[in-house]
Amino acid sequence: MSDTSFKVVLGDVFVSTGGDYGLHPGVMAVAKAKRVPVKTQYHLSKILKRLTAELRDFMEHRLELFKEYGHQVMDGDKPIDRWTVDADRIDEFLKAFAELSATEVTIELRPIKLAELEAAEGTTSEDLAACHAFIEED
Repeated sequence: MSDTSFKVVLGDVFVSTGGDYGLHPGVMAVAKAKRVPVKTQYHLSKILKRLTAELRDFMEHRLELFKEYGHQVMDGDKPIDRWTVDADRIDEFLKAFAELSATEVTIELRPIKLAELEAAEGTTSEDLAACHAFIEED
């Protein structure tokens, strides 16, 4: 970790929520914590914006994997907004998806110092662990 950027593994901060992906609940809990200094809240919001942009890219690449290894689900003769992996290609898909999830990206923002979250309320140690990529000890 540097003073001006941090690296994050996509699969560490994104989780499946009913077939779709979103930011890890722990990341969201830290972002919504009470009694966090205003400057830290602002900085967390900038981190969330960058992570959300990475999530959009992740989802686009995930869709491309579905297109490569599967097909769009049909409702009769009409395609719907859902994809499935072909049974004979599931292993290939899982390997490619694991590779995508293991992708490490650099976020060009300084990490949050642990001391900035010292007075935070409404977070757990599990929430903080979900944010390990962008929280650093003092």
